[in-house]
Amino acid sequence: MRAMNASDNYMTVPEENINYIAAMDIGSNKISLSIGQTLDGRFDALLGVVHHQCQGITSGRITNLEAVTATIRKLLCEAIEIIGFSVTEVFVGITDPEIAVHRNTAMVAVAGDSITSEDIADVLEAAETAMPLRENEAILHVIPEQFLVNGHPVDDPVGRSGVRLDVETTVLTVPRSSIVNVDRVCRAAGLTVRDIFFSPLGTLQAVTHPRQRQLGVLLLDIGAGTTDVVMMEGDRLRYCDVVPIGGQSFTESLANGLRCLREEAETIKIKCGMASPAYLNNPDLAVDSSLLCGSAPVTYGQVSHILESRISEILHIALNRLHYAGIGLTAPHSIVITGGTAQLNGLRAFIQELIELPVEVGFANLPAGMFDLARQPVFSSSVGLVMYASTHDQGHSPRMTVQMTEKKNNNVFKKLADFFGGFFD
Repeated sequence: MRAMNASDNYMTVPEENINYIAAMDIGSNKISLSIGQTLDGRFDALLGVVHHQCQGITSGRITNLEAVTATIRKLLCEAIEIIGFSVTEVFVGITDPEIAVHRNTAMVAVAGDSITSEDIADVLEAAETAMPLRENEAILHVIPEQFLVNGHPVDDPVGRSGVRLDVETTVLTVPRSSIVNVDRVCRAAGLTVRDIFFSPLGTLQAVTHPRQRQLGVLLLDIGAGTTDVVMMEGDRLRYCDVVPIGGQSFTESLANGLRCLREEAETIKIKCGMASPAYLNNPDLAVDSSLLCGSAPVTYGQVSHILESRISEILHIALNRLHYAGIGLTAPHSIVITGGTAQLNGLRAFIQELIELPVEVGFANLPAGMFDLARQPVFSSSVGLVMYASTHDQGHSPRMTVQMTEKKNNNVFKKLADFFGGFFD
């Protein structure tokens, strides 16, 4: 189990201006529950995160309802004990290898003298209703990219005079079973699902800046079982994908290639891993034999060669799919890598040399002084989801009871010692 919580300094704002957001991120092999604070409808503070490994998830999909339900119940208990919140409603973030991007348009007639928020809702509903779906396909997001009033593009149509409102949208779909299973496990754990998001959209918001999103940025979120790929340009979503390969494959390849136990391979990956042998000063240097418990001698070069193969495989798949989607990467585009595996030594330099574009490691853009521990790539998805949920909340915050107790704070600091024990997860 991992857990952390923020300083009580963030709880001193007048209570009438505060709302709370609970967001649950169902990742490649773990589930996290994040609590955020909003002030006057804007994200203000991250109050805490608890997360557990879960055996009931494969590549972001729920495969064992009972196992996932049990894990969620543990998280809810720890949210009370450690962070001090009782949660009954959540926003949920998911990732799915069958995520699909569609473009769709819709039009509605404007009934009144000027366009209202109701007209916006109507035209977005029309875009959703008119979207042709395959069997077992469900809409996850309808994202407005551009509004037109009487055929003319506008940034904000509300209040404008017109007789016709058009919208151009990006529609994200996933298998219907993915959404159904999320609802099932949450209900079984006693939770109401407020909304379901594609997690990488929150990650993108958390680790990039408006200028990057305007010029064009490719996000590679390399988790344990998947690599989430999102491309934004002109502040519009252009592409998203989920490659079903992540940090776990690095460990498995090391275990097979070095003929050692998976636990030993994980330790070697963290302590001795390098993205490419080219970045080693002495590739023939032997890895500490105590890490292998009697296995044959292994060099740093052997370890790096295996890791380089897996990294190249992920990049090959992700970039080929991007190419077939008709999207090229050229200046001034940039690349942001995040997720636990982004901390692998030499990874940023390896990708930058291969793709010949600026590459940086993405950290959550949290206010200064808040949760320094959360400024780690492994937490980008958890932090991003609660930030994203706060911008899409309709003003009805999850029903929570704040329990500010000494026991809660003591629990937090006792558990921080092992917080980063598995930062590649």
